[in-house]
Amino acid sequence: AFSLVGEGASAAASGVETVISEGVDSITGTMEDVDTQELQTQVEDILADTDVPELQPEYLSNELDEARNEVTEAGKDLLTDPENSEEILSSLAESLQSRAEAIGNAADRDAIAEAVSSNTDLTEEEASEATDNIYNGLQTASESAQDLINQAADGIEEAQQQIDQAIEDARVAAE
Repeated sequence: AFSLVGEGASAAASGVETVISEGVDSITGTMEDVDTQELQTQVEDILADTDVPELQPEYLSNELDEARNEVTEAGKDLLTDPENSEEILSSLAESLQSRAEAIGNAADRDAIAEAVSSNTDLTEEEASEATDNIYNGLQTASESAQDLINQAADGIEEAQQQIDQAIEDARVAAE
């Protein structure tokens, strides 16, 4: 459980890069001889221009980094204070679940649409398509991040059961 979030952070960050690339692809369509790096930068700028923290290009990777740090700290706390394992793991699971819900609710289609229309020269139809592609990509990346965090929370619950069983086994053996 503790390594799951860490392993998934790079996958989710890669998912964000994919979202940005797909946004670029939606803007470029079938055009040739276009500087796609410039367009990728434009998609990143569009998202950054929303001033919505959850739409910033680095949001998901930062959230996963923070989740990984929480899991690491909980692991350290478990090593130094095993008597409070239930409280430590319960608090961690609650925090991760809250983070997963926030990620799931992060994409704001209206903010993306406004940023696309005000920061590009796209026609209304092209802007709508670009908005859909960016939004859908963000949703997919958010769902992946949310799944990773939920899997970590499930692992924490399983770890708590194993700890409880180990404590019970030690008590029985001591008697």
